[in-house]
Amino acid sequence: MISAYSPDSPYTVYSTEYYWSDSWDPMSYGRDFDFSKGFFEQFQEIFQAIPKQALVVKECENSEYLNFAYRVKNCYLIFASGRDENCYF
Repeated sequence: MISAYSPDSPYTVYSTEYYWSDSWDPMSYGRDFDFSKGFFEQFQEIFQAIPKQALVVKECENSEYLNFAYRVKNCYLIFASGRDENCYF
């Protein structure tokens, strides 16, 4: 799996297909607010516990090695793009 996160990162990383599937329960990571701890400490704990998406790709067709891409078609190795077609690098 290609991911924006390194293998030694503290995060659990899911493939894009699995992340958007109904196979895991995002509500299982919910927690009650602990008033004896600071907000940012608790935010960091929950941020590290929630699985991350390997690559942020949505509604892309015939495109590989993308990240932060939305509705691209026939693209290769692009980053932070939307509604592009036939783009490379």
